[in-house]
Amino acid sequence: MNSKTQLQSPIYTQHQVQVIVRSIIDSKDDNLFAEVMKVFEKPLIEELLLQERGNQTRVATRLGLNRGTLRKKLHAHGILKGA
Repeated sequence: MNSKTQLQSPIYTQHQVQVIVRSIIDSKDDNLFAEVMKVFEKPLIEELLLQERGNQTRVATRLGLNRGTLRKKLHAHGILKGA
């Protein structure tokens, strides 16, 4: 198995992720996916940008997105300012 496939030491344990997800479910009746994404999407993108030294094309590829979609997310999260 590829070492990148499995986290060596997860930032969050499975239990911690379940607690976060359950708290979101308990606090909202709808739009749950967007709420979960608010919690995890920005830190994921920021970490990948660090790992890829700001290369948006590689980050987009790793996320399974096209670069335009990534740029929209960067703007939405306030990571990318301007144009």
